[in-house]
Amino acid sequence: MRFHAVVILFALLFASCTTVNVNPSGTAADEAPSAPEQTAAQQDSGDDKDDEDDPFAEWDETLEDTEKIDGFIPMHLKEEDRTLYAAVHPERLDEDFGLIMHISQGTGVFNLHDGLPLSGTRLMRFTRVGNKIHLVHRNVRFTADEGSAMQTSLDGNTGHSIVEAFDIKSQNDSTKALLIDVTDFFASDYANIGEQLKWYFNQ
Repeated sequence: MRFHAVVILFALLFASCTTVNVNPSGTAADEAPSAPEQTAAQQDSGDDKDDEDDPFAEWDETLEDTEKIDGFIPMHLKEEDRTLYAAVHPERLDEDFGLIMHISQGTGVFNLHDGLPLSGTRLMRFTRVGNKIHLVHRNVRFTADEGSAMQTSLDGNTGHSIVEAFDIKSQNDSTKALLIDVTDFFASDYANIGEQLKWYFNQ
């Protein structure tokens, strides 16, 4: 009987000396932000994520002081430095179109005059690859019936030429059009006329 009383007394003393602190000072419960603070933090985080997801410059800022030239591919020309931008709309991506080049300045030899066509129609296509747009010259020399074994062979063995890879400068928020700088391409000798004439000018 005495033994049981001692055990019960010991248990009571131990229980009275033991406390459980369910909210110790300095824990996450004390430091947890209020609901408005959490909402503001989430909004800030979302804004930062949007900025990271959009690597391009502002559309209006990029096209400031430019003149729009309407067409199949709308152009924007900056008079100050003659920078030329092309706005490629989503419906123009992966769509074939014909390209015909004309000489803009005659040479005085070989009957090369202003406005003379430099080539036949070339089948071209704009394709987006990451943050670039490729201008692709399509190879149409070989054809086969759709779904045939020959078509499968052509798909795996016919190459198309990447003429130019343009960096995407901006994207329109409403139309999703992609802006590329085509200045260097338009000023280049893509028609390869210089290579054909350099012997005449001893170059």
